Amino acid sequence: MPLARRARQRKIGIILTVAGVLAGWAAARIVFEVLRSPRFDLDELMPAIFLVFFAVMLFKAAGSARNPRKTPLEKLPPLKPSSYRKDGGA
Repeated sequence: MPLARRARQRKIGIILTVAGVLAGWAAARIVFEVLRSPRFDLDELMPAIFLVFFAVMLFKAAGSARNPRKTPLEKLPPLKPSSYRKDGGA
């Protein structure tokens, strides 16, 4: 994989990681606000649950972007027919 492509994927991974941290921070803030309020309502936690799920997905995407080993292999060149024959015929 060319170095420029790896550098670009690392930058994308860093951006996705920062987005995941921000989403996780927002989720934690919502959870703490809901838990501090005198009236607890599960409906107020739904945005936090969504943001936690979103943050986990962003972290997984960031890990995949930074780790090029999990990418599929590049296409191989076509095989050439062998000139060797086992039966000895020409």
